[in-house]
Amino acid sequence: MAEKSVDGSWRGPELTGGCPKHPTWPANPQFTLAPSTAGDCIVELSQKQAPDALLPIGLVVLKGKLGVPVGPTMSSSMIVTKSKYKASAAQRVTFACPPLGEGECYVILASTFEPGQEGDFTLGVGHEGGDFTLEPHPRSATPLPKQPAAAPSA
Repeated sequence: MAEKSVDGSWRGPELTGGCPKHPTWPANPQFTLAPSTAGDCIVELSQKQAPDALLPIGLVVLKGKLGVPVGPTMSSSMIVTKSKYKASAAQRVTFACPPLGEGECYVILASTFEPGQEGDFTLGVGHEGGDFTLEPHPRSATPLPKQPAAAPSA
């Protein structure tokens, strides 16, 4: 199984959009996943918070276009798979991951549940079919709706 990982963070309003139920969801780290062959993919989002400060995290895998930002609307036909949002150390999804058509890719959205929550994470991907590309996906330069202020941490 080929494996790759990338470190990231939810910091500042440009990277803390919350889950897709919020209009600010495109303001999250996004990653292009482009397999060269068919095979199952395992995607794991792990946060680096202390166990007593875990944020509710989750991930969504979408069908997208290479080099084209996703959002601000998301249709159910774009969703390949998604995790639940839980305050846990990691969330994982497994899905069949065939190569897509010319110019298409999978886009992994890594987010916290609420907008404005800040933290660090590692996104790991394993692909049983062999080599694949995992890299930052471009995000829209279009201004998003203002986010509510994050609730203070206890």
